[in-house]
Amino acid sequence: MQNPFLTQNLKYGDSGSLVYQLQDTLHMLGEQYIVVQEEFTEEIFGPSTEENVANFQRWNDLQVSGIVDDLTAELIWSQYEQMELLKNIGRIVNQDGN
Repeated sequence: MQNPFLTQNLKYGDSGSLVYQLQDTLHMLGEQYIVVQEEFTEEIFGPSTEENVANFQRWNDLQVSGIVDDLTAELIWSQYEQMELLKNIGRIVNQDGN
């Protein structure tokens, strides 16, 4: 699957389904770092989303801007794909009884 976040730099004030997908993805990855729970259903890149992006950047030693630039987008997507792969491996192992 192609990284949807590379189509544009997402930032404060943006809105729409891509922002919702970002919020949802950050929420799923949020077990690794602090996530502010507000806004996740609003499809608006507001203060909570900006803080979540900044926390993700800080946690991953990126330049903290609160903007989803290409480097941030790549890392968010890479971690998401790794998480999904591990979930799928877990399902396979559970199905095999191992």
